[in-house]
Amino acid sequence: MAIQSSVLVMASLLFAANALSGLRAKNDSKGPPRLRGIHVPRHWWQRDRTCHARVMREKCKLERDACDVETPHRRGCRLTTCFETCRAHLGCSRNAKSSSMACHEKCVGNKPSPSETALMGCVIRNTQWMKNVVAVNLAKAKTPMCPNARFPCKDRCEVMHNSCQSQLSACDAGTPSKHCALTECFKACGCSHGSNSTAMACHDKCLMKHNAPSDIPLKQCVYKNTKWIQAMVKKQAAAAQAAAAR
Repeated sequence: MAIQSSVLVMASLLFAANALSGLRAKNDSKGPPRLRGIHVPRHWWQRDRTCHARVMREKCKLERDACDVETPHRRGCRLTTCFETCRAHLGCSRNAKSSSMACHEKCVGNKPSPSETALMGCVIRNTQWMKNVVAVNLAKAKTPMCPNARFPCKDRCEVMHNSCQSQLSACDAGTPSKHCALTECFKACGCSHGSNSTAMACHDKCLMKHNAPSDIPLKQCVYKNTKWIQAMVKKQAAAAQAAAAR
């Protein structure tokens, strides 16, 4: 499973209804919990060998115990058992590209049971770094793929959507067509960075031509985040100085 799709599954759990709320009877910290008269085996109750042990033991006990009860023929909840295996063999790395993270996300799967949904949702809500990962991946999921029809040049597309999205949105909003004139000009230029290419000359003309109030912040952002444009501007400045010195 791809990490991004797995985390999106995790993100959806944040908003899942807690279908198992209210099942816990009186909280008894001295012994195993009872759910509607169902006794949770002590060896399940005492197992806390996942990377999320503290959260599951304290803030998500109801959800964890309910998940144990849902799988009476297993040694505890399938989700926590899978998490334990990940920790035992791969550790608890928070790196999005780590094998540990991939293992934990594989445990969540595409079709978690109602109790697993409630448990994972509780863990995410009570684990700040997991909420951060979910937020980042949701933002990435909303970012258009690059290149695309509007930005056929991959490097320009990534700059626009990743580094200059707020300036791009403002420029779009400031244009009657809702498509920033500067970007429409760039679209027709091609993708070559050659100093003497027609594409470079075209980009240069676009930068000089479009100076509406909404264009300026976008131009500044694109310049700041595009090294070849910086090199082009510096070369032009040097040529102008040389010509003035003659």
